[in-house]
Amino acid sequence: MRAAAILMLALLARPAAAMSVDEAYAAIPHRRTVFDRRAATMSAAEAEGLARLFALVDRAIVARVTRAGHDPVLAELRALDLPERLSHVQALVTEAVVAERAFVVDGDQSGIPTASARLHEAYAELMRLFPAEGPNNRDAFFDYLCALDYL
Repeated sequence: MRAAAILMLALLARPAAAMSVDEAYAAIPHRRTVFDRRAATMSAAEAEGLARLFALVDRAIVARVTRAGHDPVLAELRALDLPERLSHVQALVTEAVVAERAFVVDGDQSGIPTASARLHEAYAELMRLFPAEGPNNRDAFFDYLCALDYL
């Protein structure tokens, strides 16, 4: 436990641009399961869209761990052009990142339950939309959103 705390402090001391996604997950610590769009049972457009959304979730995790870089991630989340079926998931993830930014940057304690609730809703929506996905992609749905929710 002490070694993990030391690792986290060392990683947090680095500039945001220098922290990789893998280092951010290690700092939390949380498992990272990468979404495999080639194995997805959903449409190719939806799989590509989720891959782009999850790349932004990874960047939001780095922003949260380093406490910097939320605004560019939010701008890209808002501008992301996804298939219609994913629009609600995109809105929920965006709301969660806004709430996390409010907590991390502004110290707004209400951001914690709001972010968590939105991420749980996004996970439930993904599971409802894509019940036929294989175990790796179902794990990825959980891991991306849970890691973003991890405090």
